[in-house]
Amino acid sequence: MAFRGIPDAERDPHPRLAWLFESGFEFTVISVYRREAYFPPGYQLPPGTVVISNHQRDADVPILGTALCRRRDLRFQWPLPYFAAREDLFRRGFLTEYVAGWPPPVPQLLGRIPLRWFFEILRTRPIRRVREFGLAETLQAVRAAGLGATEPHAILNMRGQRELTSLLGTLPPQIAEIKLRRDRTALAGVWGLRRLQCTALRQLKSAFRATVTAQLHAFAALLDAEHSVYFSPEGVISADGRFGRVRGGLRQLCRLAASPPRLLPVALSYDGLGPGKLRVIMQVGELLECPDTTRATAFSAAVRRAVLELVAVNPSHLLAVYLSIGPLQFSTHELSDWLNQTLALITRHNLRIDPRFAEHATGAALEKRLHWLQRKGLVRFEHGRWQNLWPRNTQAGWQTRAQQVRYFANGLGDLMPDWQQALAP
Repeated sequence: MAFRGIPDAERDPHPRLAWLFESGFEFTVISVYRREAYFPPGYQLPPGTVVISNHQRDADVPILGTALCRRRDLRFQWPLPYFAAREDLFRRGFLTEYVAGWPPPVPQLLGRIPLRWFFEILRTRPIRRVREFGLAETLQAVRAAGLGATEPHAILNMRGQRELTSLLGTLPPQIAEIKLRRDRTALAGVWGLRRLQCTALRQLKSAFRATVTAQLHAFAALLDAEHSVYFSPEGVISADGRFGRVRGGLRQLCRLAASPPRLLPVALSYDGLGPGKLRVIMQVGELLECPDTTRATAFSAAVRRAVLELVAVNPSHLLAVYLSIGPLQFSTHELSDWLNQTLALITRHNLRIDPRFAEHATGAALEKRLHWLQRKGLVRFEHGRWQNLWPRNTQAGWQTRAQQVRYFANGLGDLMPDWQQALAP
């Protein structure tokens, strides 16, 4: 009897495993996150569609992918797209680098697990990106280009020489003698191509581009075969909360397909400054015709606009703004009044607002958030007023609650560039 757990089971080499892992991700997402997905009327994910979204966390892809398939009971209504993922995920030992800070011997044990088969089942394919092409891979490419007998000083720039010297103690006379197998973890965050002399970089550029082009051709072939593909326009996770530069890969993919694919924009908006599970608002847009690919600037602007128009302003955005530029002391009533006035202003700017904003940022819900912020050390209640303790020189990130404040405030800056003047209490 034909398997019906996924719509395109007859085209999948491992349909039952694909359904099992997809279901596992779906249940994991809803157990860890409070996902609220909103779809346009008559939503569909037709064959040959390129799904695009903003990229803020590693969890974006499972959150987005499983929601787009729309599970009904134990069946998925739409096929899982093929996902473009960083190439180093497919390398043996990647988990050792990814969890390098965990207590030993966990990183070493996890590093023995091969991931390629896992990603194959989940329809994930590699795409090479400059940031994840580490120094170890770069030196391997240098040797493959016939430069193994060259002195390191002729290949590496001063920064690359310093980093390798600090790691190895001294540089060997030839590139071929540099052994980095045991030191990959120490170099995991090193952008290898940025450690090369310009002459060496020029010699590697053609081979590097050929690899990327071949990978893009593989994704274009999937579109031509009437599969959907997910491709992050930014190429990397946003480090500061802002929507990054649209990379050239998406435009090249659209140009390589036999016919211009339609785009399905999706926006993820995280509401993390509050108690309970991390809340994420996912807004799916209408299918769009592919923008004109002949002009890179216009194409990038159209993609950026399509995604940002869907981002929902949530309570964490506005609480982050208030902590960033608001008074050092305030009452709950003053904060509530500011939120109401700000919502009215945002509405006049035609920005999308979290559909459940009032439920999560008014009355008792606002009090709960303030007490949660107090437990996290961001505010303190004294003498009937709240003291703003957020350190205003904090950099954006996800590692600490203080960094998240800056991250969410930056995210609102994408939607309202003049927010510091427009929203000042």
